[in-house]
Amino acid sequence: MDGDGYIEPAEYAAMLTAVGIAAETALAGFTRLDTDHDGRVSAAELIAGVARLFLSQDPADHGTAMLGHA
Repeated sequence: MDGDGYIEPAEYAAMLTAVGIAAETALAGFTRLDTDHDGRVSAAELIAGVARLFLSQDPADHGTAMLGHA
């Protein structure tokens, strides 16, 4: 959101708290989206998370990780 091509934890939390999701829940989701554990979410990581959220046919898949839910 600052134009650097990555989403930082505070940016992700601000985005989700704006729609009523608790910051703690948002940050849990951020941690799961940050698959390379570099402290930021790339476009590729975000796209993969969105794909899991909307496209997974596996009921055990944690597609809701974007929102911090297991």
